[in-house]
Amino acid sequence: MKDAFSLPCIDEIFDQLSDAMYYTKFDFKSGYFQVPLSKENRLKTAFSTRVNHYQFTVLPQGITNGPATFQRVINHILVPARWKYALAYIDDVIIYSKTFEEHLSHLNEICTILKNA
Repeated sequence: MKDAFSLPCIDEIFDQLSDAMYYTKFDFKSGYFQVPLSKENRLKTAFSTRVNHYQFTVLPQGITNGPATFQRVINHILVPARWKYALAYIDDVIIYSKTFEEHLSHLNEICTILKNA
């Protein structure tokens, strides 16, 4: 069943960024692979080869609900900063600020949030 969780609207993201002067973008390397799958969902990723039967233990790239699942996870992680000074679009997070000093503080806060996730 397709996940109905919607991705953020790009126009809303750009509107939110319009007043900022400083931006930093994080692109999570292999972000999907950082999301563990529950045992019941692992069965949905199963595939077989001539040699063996396999199933993913983490969110695989290319799966139908992958983008919605990852967006839900990152939105939850970013709750303290989301729509204040950080936004995510799937595995890209942008931190935005009006001043350089504020930006350094926001970067530090995001790094702490991500480290504790």
